[in-house]
Amino acid sequence: MSNENKYYICKKIDEPKRYVGLTLDEFIPIIAIIGICFLLGSLATGIGLAGAVWLVIRYFKKGQGPGWFLNLLYWHLPLHYLGKVLFIKTPPTSARHWLS
Repeated sequence: MSNENKYYICKKIDEPKRYVGLTLDEFIPIIAIIGICFLLGSLATGIGLAGAVWLVIRYFKKGQGPGWFLNLLYWHLPLHYLGKVLFIKTPPTSARHWLS
């Protein structure tokens, strides 16, 4: 074995991709809240509000899979515009029943 770093073994196979230590369904709302509050000129309020939203998301996500919040958004919110960005390869939720 001359090249020991040739193979990469994950600690967990289903470990989600993380951005700044947050999963995607935690990262998107937090960045959106901080960005909006930054544009409004109250960054400290935005950071506090984003922290509160992060705690609420973590509370509801407890015991669920890594993409649970995104699935919740997909099925229960009308995401006509955002759905084209987040859910590129999935059909619209209005087409729930497929006929064969």
